[in-house]
Amino acid sequence: MRPTVATARATAGTCRNDFTIAGGNMGTDNNTSSRAYIIQQFSSGTLTIASTLAETGAGNCFIKSGPGRLVLSGTNTFSGPTYINEGVLTAGSAQNGTTSGPLGANGAINFTGGTLQYSSDTNIAVADYSPRFATGGGMQYKVDTNGRTVTFGTVLTSAGGSLTKSGSGTLTLNAVGNAYTGTTSINGGTLALGASALLAYTPVINVASGATFDVTGKLSAGLTLSQFAPQELRGDGLVFGNVTLGSASTLTPGASGVGTLSFDGNLTLSGSSVFNFELGSDATAGTTYDQVKLFSTYGGTFDLGAGVINFSNFNFTPLAGFGAGTYTLFDGGFPPTTLAGTLGSSLTGQINGFDATLSQSGSSVLLTVAAAVPEPGTLVLLAAAGLAVAVARRRRSR
Repeated sequence: MRPTVATARATAGTCRNDFTIAGGNMGTDNNTSSRAYIIQQFSSGTLTIASTLAETGAGNCFIKSGPGRLVLSGTNTFSGPTYINEGVLTAGSAQNGTTSGPLGANGAINFTGGTLQYSSDTNIAVADYSPRFATGGGMQYKVDTNGRTVTFGTVLTSAGGSLTKSGSGTLTLNAVGNAYTGTTSINGGTLALGASALLAYTPVINVASGATFDVTGKLSAGLTLSQFAPQELRGDGLVFGNVTLGSASTLTPGASGVGTLSFDGNLTLSGSSVFNFELGSDATAGTTYDQVKLFSTYGGTFDLGAGVINFSNFNFTPLAGFGAGTYTLFDGGFPPTTLAGTLGSSLTGQINGFDATLSQSGSSVLLTVAAAVPEPGTLVLLAAAGLAVAVARRRRSR
């Protein structure tokens, strides 16, 4: 650990391993000029600052850089903005309104690459920091709930901005319209939507393996994708609640590879929906080929619509091992999901030279792949070629 350095207008520190700074105030000089608290970490160690950061001069700010974890557990009163550039910044003490707290009094919180983490200590009250979130372009809202239940009541607004939910616990979005326009990534725990919450402009919602996207707060209406712009729902996790794929919606089980995207509730498709599936062999759903798993804890419906889903709605990507077999693309078998509607009338096509046909079976949708049968003209050409080869061999044998 290098020593903390205080200059006339800046307080800076660097940390290589776990370290704690406690006692007293850091940088209080009642100066009206600007001061920046800059913490630069060079490894994944944890630095805890329990001292009070009390700068209130004009232009003061706090900057967290480097890959490590920084815990602010003091009663900090600095009034300027916070910049989370890298690593993890943990709110390790209680927020006291707009007076003091781990992230200072009331300055804007800028997400420029790092993660805001809540304390796992249940003795520390959970604060809603969303009213302080900066709204400039490209904000990367990264939030680790760390086993806690957190609710954001203010709209997240950032052109080109994104939201990443990590860690165990639940983050609930209650604001009427979230207007960030980048990806929503649910990497751990649960991201839940309140009754009026919308994710209207995020183009991709990715639910990672082990994570949950909970839309039950929107009651029976559930979530409708692509209400305002095209949207893709993808991943290997669980979607809990009712979902409708609106116009220009895309459903992609699996994220960076083959996987299973599960739905517990109603799933309603539309004629303009697009479905992306990667297909290896038909041996194991979710392992060798993509699958959408449908089940319902309290009874649900898989609605295909009135004959509007056809072969052309699907994009199939053949992988190593792809060939003849039966693929269960949508599995509504257990617990049983009620099937509504029917597939369309154009259900056949070709995938990598193989004939393929969609069909319904119970509450599931199957894809049957068979070796392509050559056209009659092709058979004639093959026969002629075979005869020519035989004649040539016979002549050479004389």
